[in-house]
Order: sequence, then structure tokens, then C-alpha cells
Amino acid sequence: MRLLFFLLFFLFVHWAFAQNAELETGFFEDDRDGSEYRWIKMKDGKIWMAENLQFKMDSSFCYLNQDSFCQKYGRLYTWEAAILACPKGWHLPSDQEWWDMLEPLGKASNTWGGQEKTGSADSGKEAFEKLDQSLFLPSLGGGMRRNKLIRMIGIDFINEQFVYFWTADTAGSDDQKAWQYGVHPEYKTVYRTMGWKVFALSCRCIKNEN
Repeated sequence: MRLLFFLLFFLFVHWAFAQNAELETGFFEDDRDGSEYRWIKMKDGKIWMAENLQFKMDSSFCYLNQDSFCQKYGRLYTWEAAILACPKGWHLPSDQEWWDMLEPLGKASNTWGGQEKTGSADSGKEAFEKLDQSLFLPSLGGGMRRNKLIRMIGIDFINEQFVYFWTADTAGSDDQKAWQYGVHPEYKTVYRTMGWKVFALSCRCIKNEN
């Protein structure tokens, strides 16, 4: 029985390595604070950060306001902060850039947004599975910081085990919300939705092409 377990474990490790063997990946240093991040070239041909941004700036927070969570998950940024947070030579991905990155993997489940982006619950699960097999680390938690201006109960934090990523694009007609992508490990899905800009979410940056 033990021999069978080790054989299955070896086959799994070999399979996982093979899945990632063709991926281009490496590390870069943020000159502003010396933080080092893994990057990965995704199937869209773009270079993405494979870790959550942790650059400290105004309107950025640690989960539960505890520094240890920043070290574990990166920081949570309001949308206005997220737009300015990425290192030189990198930028906050647009809604379309997120969609294009996920499309070869199965597409995100689209909970809002009309006919131009069509992704089902099944496609969201397929995208999660393929992301989870890569070095993109989609399940790196961090949750969300909600703002008392929207919720009368005051500031609170939710869903440490989940992760929500900002895009650079405003959503809706009132300029108060922006598009975001959520990763839900319990339901094993990736989905596109919108959220209040005053909430604080995680950030992944994408490298400028020029």
C-alpha cells in the first residue's frame, strides 16, 4: 500500500512538473522597496506577476490590519490606489487583459457584463483548474476590505481564503464601481464581476509591452 502511495505521488509530481516545464518564468525586483516577485508568461503571451503585490502606499491595507497577512497575501488596495500601485514598467491589467489571459484556459464565469464576454460556470471551473496547475497561484488568498461608506456596519474584512483582483476599468454608469476577477477555491471557479472602488482588493500587475 505504501509503495502504491509513493508511486502515485511520484507520478503526480512528474505530471505537475511536465505541465509547467514549458512555462517561461523568473523573478524581478521592485526597485521601490526591494520586494522580489515571481513572473510567469501566460498563454496570452503576456508576462504577469505570479504573486500578489505588496507595495505599501496610501489606501492599501493588510488583511485584518495585521502585518503578517501582508507578508502572506500581499496588500489590499482601493481601486484608486491600485491604478498607481504597480512598479515602473508594469501596469494594472485591464478587464480585457484579464479576459484574454483566462480565455485560452477556459474563460472566466461572467456574472455581469453583457454579450461581449460569455463565460459559463463550467468554463470558470475549467479556468480555475488550469490556473491552479500553473505557477500563477490563483488561490493566494487575501480576501477583501469593505468600506463603511458602503456598508453601514463599518470597516470589515471577508473571505481570507478567497482572492479578488482589480482591473483598471470602471464598471457601470455611476463611476463608483470597477471590474474585478474573483477566485473561489471552495467552488473551484474563476469569475468576472464588479465591485465598489472604495473596497480594497488584491493586485496582480502585467508587464508593459514597450
